[in-house]
Amino acid sequence: MDDRAEQVGSLLRPREVLRAREDHAAGQITLAELRLVEDGAVLDALEMQREVGIDVSPMASCAAGAGSRTLPRRSRASSQIACR
Repeated sequence: MDDRAEQVGSLLRPREVLRAREDHAAGQITLAELRLVEDGAVLDALEMQREVGIDVSPMASCAAGAGSRTLPRRSRASSQIACR
């Protein structure tokens, strides 16, 4: 029998994302800096889902939000990032 894991609903936004959004709204960080924090949080969430056996779509690994940004996949072997 195949074990399956499926997520229903959304994950909570990490504190660092909420803090970065506040910092951006206050003019303390740029939009680009905010996007880096958000993209990192998405990559972390995708990796956590992979680790617990949730089948993560390649589209989810390479696109987020409105699909205008490319989100690469973190390599386990190094800190390099590559989209597959």
